[in-house]
Amino acid sequence: GQCQGDYTLIREWIASDDAGNYSSQTQTITVVDNTPPVFTAVEDSEFSCEEDFDLVEITLLPGCSEETLSVQESTVPGDCPQSYSIIRSFIAVDECGNTSEFTHTTNVTDNVAPVVTDGTCFGLDCPIYINELIGESLPEVSLEITIL
Repeated sequence: GQCQGDYTLIREWIASDDAGNYSSQTQTITVVDNTPPVFTAVEDSEFSCEEDFDLVEITLLPGCSEETLSVQESTVPGDCPQSYSIIRSFIAVDECGNTSEFTHTTNVTDNVAPVVTDGTCFGLDCPIYINELIGESLPEVSLEITIL
């Protein structure tokens, strides 16, 4: 055949008797690999922005011929800087030209509230400072304090 998964099997049966008569029959079986590669089942992933995580490993089930796997990855921003999605599109092609595609999404969400900590100056008797927030970036703001 044209690839490792394609082949032809020829079987011949011969029947003979004691008088030297014989008869033969040939069977030809042609096997064509037209089955696309199959990805293992993997659910999309969800993580919090404060978690360390690894992207899920994507694998193929064994097929009739060798497969090659290519991947394209993109990051889509979410509603805030700490929220985003990583979208990976996989394409598998076997030696016979059969293809299949699989897309896996990893969603990272900011579901942790900021924590206010005491800074070098905390309270009304200090110059104007904005307290430090752990894990958040702050927009520029102004603060006015009126003492009555």
